[in-house]
Amino acid sequence: MRRITLSQWLAIVAVLGGLVIEFFAVPAVVRDPAHDAAWAGAVLGVALPVFGVAVSAFRDDPSDVDDDFRPPMRLDRLAEGALAVTAFTAAWAVTRLHHKPLDSALYSAVIASALPLASRALDRLARRRGEQADGADD
Repeated sequence: MRRITLSQWLAIVAVLGGLVIEFFAVPAVVRDPAHDAAWAGAVLGVALPVFGVAVSAFRDDPSDVDDDFRPPMRLDRLAEGALAVTAFTAAWAVTRLHHKPLDSALYSAVIASALPLASRALDRLARRRGEQADGADD
């Protein structure tokens, strides 16, 4: 019997979470098509499972099969894009559901969607510093 890996658990939770969100968002959109938080919830219900499925393709332990396994670049970008959309729509929906003004929702959404970009920039910086440290040892 195969064990379920961490990335597969993440995918299962993301898909189920997306279904639950859609269960509540779609009737809210049908009830009031002008409600922007309901639309954000509908988009979130799609983006969350896309992120989960994209992440499930990553290996939890790269030493399992290949020493230099890297996910395809398209898949990496898909996961980052889905994470950005998830963060943006979640911040938008939560802020608007608490009846905050539209500008507060926009600021929150922009900040939340910038977090994956900041993480990516920090990863690149750490990689460069690691390469510089390796080069200094020679």
